[in-house]
Amino acid sequence: MRFPFVLLICLACRVDEVEHIQVGDADAAKPQVTQASLSMEQAVAFHAEPASSSETFVLGVWNIHKRSDAVAQDQLRRLAEGADVLAIQEALHDTPLPQAFSGHHASSFRWTTMHAVNGVMTATREAPTDTRGFVSPARELGFTTPKSALVSRHVLRNGQTLMLVNLHAMLTDVPASGFTDQLDQLVQVASHHDGPLIFCGDFNSWSSDRNRRIHSRMKSLGLQQVQLPDGVGTCIEAQGPFAFFIGLNPTSELDHVFYRGLTVREGRWVPELDASDHVPIHVVFELEPNAGD
Repeated sequence: MRFPFVLLICLACRVDEVEHIQVGDADAAKPQVTQASLSMEQAVAFHAEPASSSETFVLGVWNIHKRSDAVAQDQLRRLAEGADVLAIQEALHDTPLPQAFSGHHASSFRWTTMHAVNGVMTATREAPTDTRGFVSPARELGFTTPKSALVSRHVLRNGQTLMLVNLHAMLTDVPASGFTDQLDQLVQVASHHDGPLIFCGDFNSWSSDRNRRIHSRMKSLGLQQVQLPDGVGTCIEAQGPFAFFIGLNPTSELDHVFYRGLTVREGRWVPELDASDHVPIHVVFELEPNAGD
């Protein structure tokens, strides 16, 4: 019964060329790679908390499970309180963003039945200097939908330029090299950046072999992993029937943050934000002092 279900999903999706869309504040600067823009009214009015201090950089990471309803909007607002950047996976292109944030979206596929574009979104208070979207070299199961990633650069308050890689990794191991090829695609891009670097998102790290491949590539970039408490960030999806079908460890934590050129002041899961099957991550980084002198 699983194969007809996969075919049904395929019929409901259309894969387009990677599309960059800027969303949020209409007055935000548009990077050159932006191909389309749209403005939207915020569905829920609120006042965002002040941004982080001059000595810190605050990041929120969340696979939002394609939700843009009022509950998800409110929880995204709470994750954004005090944050500089939100790295969102399974984000619809028209996801309403918290006040003072604008976003860039890299699509992986379009739902033909709902006219919705799914992908990853990086939302920021200050516009990035540039962004570039990537589609995974392979498609899930070899013929369904690809995954996407968004690479962006941000000028930090100490004058350094941060590269941020927002990744939604391939879930299946068909084709066998698909997961590794996607990682290598992004590692190659990141290898040309000399400054601070963050590699974050939903890595779909559901096996020890996948974790080994991830860590070896992050080590090649000089990255450390943000240490988070065990047993808190388990993905609900890891306990479902499809997870059993592909051999996913039900205790897997699929979401991670790797970094260099920064110091972690605090890293934590945010389980009280439960609109998705993934648990959000909140990290406060300290900047290197006087780096811009």
